[in-house]
Amino acid sequence: MASEEQFDVVIIGAGWYGLIAATTYLRLAPLTKLLILDNGRSMGGVWSKERIYPNLFAQVGHGLFEYSFYPMKKEGLTPDRYISGNTIHGYLNDFAKDHDLVRRTRLNTTVTNIEKADDGMWQLDIKNADGIKTEKLIVASGGSSDPHTPSWPKENFNQPIIHSAQVGTSLETLQSPTTDRVVVLGAAKSAYDTVFLLLKAGKKVDWIIREDGSGPLAIMPPRILGIFNTVDVMATRALASFSPALLNTSGIWYKLLHKTRIGRAFTMGFWRNLTRAAEHHADYNKTENSKKLRPIPSGYG
Repeated sequence: MASEEQFDVVIIGAGWYGLIAATTYLRLAPLTKLLILDNGRSMGGVWSKERIYPNLFAQVGHGLFEYSFYPMKKEGLTPDRYISGNTIHGYLNDFAKDHDLVRRTRLNTTVTNIEKADDGMWQLDIKNADGIKTEKLIVASGGSSDPHTPSWPKENFNQPIIHSAQVGTSLETLQSPTTDRVVVLGAAKSAYDTVFLLLKAGKKVDWIIREDGSGPLAIMPPRILGIFNTVDVMATRALASFSPALLNTSGIWYKLLHKTRIGRAFTMGFWRNLTRAAEHHADYNKTENSKKLRPIPSGYG
C-alpha cells in the first residue's frame, strides 16, 4: 500500500504503561521513530479526561501512584491522601508533555487488526485510516480498557444504557433534572463510585447485585485505627507476609506464618480481626439493604 506509514516502534495505549514504555525506549534509543496510538480523545488511558468525573478517586495513597523519577503534585487529594481522577489525568498529561510524547501520539485512533507481514514487520489495520507497519510492537492497551456492554432487549425501552467507563461523558444525562431514577448493575468499585455520584445528585437508585457471592467488594476504612492510611499499610512487606503466595514460599516469615500450626492460627486470626474491623467501619447492619453489600462468605471478606 503506497500510503502505508512505517515506524521502528509502535505502542498501542497512552496510559500508565504505554507512556513509560515510550519514555524508556527513547531514553535507550533517542533516534527511534516511535508512535503511540490510542482510541481515546485524550491522554491517560483509563484516566483520560473523558473517563473521569467529580467524585472519582483512586484507591491509592499519594506517593504510591507515580513514576519513581517523576513526583506527582499534591493537588486534588482527600484528607487521607487518596488521589482524584483529575490529579491523575493531569499528572499523566504533564508527563507526556515533559518527555516529548505528545507529538508522537495519535488519539482517536483504533487498531482493528494486527498481523505479522511476510517481511517480518507488524501490520496494523487502522479504523477509517491507512494502515501502519512497524518493526517492533508494544501492546499497552490494558486487560479491560475497552467497555464490555451486554446486549439488552430494548423493546418499549428508549432510555440510555451507560457503561461505567462512559459516566464521565454522560454527566449531563445522569445529573439532568429530568433523570429521576437510575438502575446500577454490578458492585465493583466503579459501581460504588457511580451510586455515590447519583445519590449526591439527589437521584433514586435501584442497585442490582448478584446473590451468589461474586458481587460486592469489601469496604475498607480510609485509615486503619483512624491513624494509618489503609493502602500504605497494605503495600508493606510486613502485611504481604500474611498472604500465602506461590511466588513467596521461602524465608523465615513464610515458614513461621504458613508452615507452623501456631503461625497459621495467628494468620487466620489476623485476617479475621482485619475483616471485623472493616465490617464495623462499613456498618453493614445499619439497614436491610446495607446488609446486602456484605461480601460472601461472611467473615472472610
